[in-house]
Amino acid sequence: MANVNPSRFLVLVLSVIILLNIFTLGENLAHAEMTEESELNNYNELIKLEDAEVELEVDAPYQYTEEDGSITIFDNQEDMNYYLESINTIKPFASYTKVTSTKTNEHKANKAWISYHKHTPNWSKADKYTITSGKSFSMSGTYKYNGFSATISVKHSTSATVSYPADPKRYSKLGVRHDLTYQKWKHVERTAAGKHVKTWYTETVFKRGSAYIATAYQ
Repeated sequence: MANVNPSRFLVLVLSVIILLNIFTLGENLAHAEMTEESELNNYNELIKLEDAEVELEVDAPYQYTEEDGSITIFDNQEDMNYYLESINTIKPFASYTKVTSTKTNEHKANKAWISYHKHTPNWSKADKYTITSGKSFSMSGTYKYNGFSATISVKHSTSATVSYPADPKRYSKLGVRHDLTYQKWKHVERTAAGKHVKTWYTETVFKRGSAYIATAYQ
């Protein structure tokens, strides 16, 4: 039977114990990080501002606001006049033409950032933010995409006291967001016989659903 060096055996046992402790500590730290992250995510819940008034504006010389609130932007006055005439005039059958519209680009800005809420002008470490009943607020911000920009204004009033949770370990404010969609279109008009009449391009922007309020962290 081979002799075992007591010193080498002791070193081996201690090494195994140290490795086991490091592995256990790593698991505990990983679990703690996952738990903390999960708890923090609960504070990022978006709450709808159902009764908020939301206005959308663009700084463009040739634009038209549709009945559904979306805004159509044209390259020039001629294209805009042509479009307005087409939707407001009933043409005789002899001059019937067909317009084919193709969407060439679309960007959906989900929960697009608008502005910090006026109720929280300063950063603070709070466990919640409470807005009492009977308060009115107005905020505005700019949505930008690929050279295009639009101003979104949100007005809302509270009919009841509402609290929004926050992580007291982090600096935070309340923030306002909204879902927006931007599109580019190509329009081609042809006669019933297929002869080309006109081609023009437009941009469209519109809001979707209600505005949101949520805690924003520094």
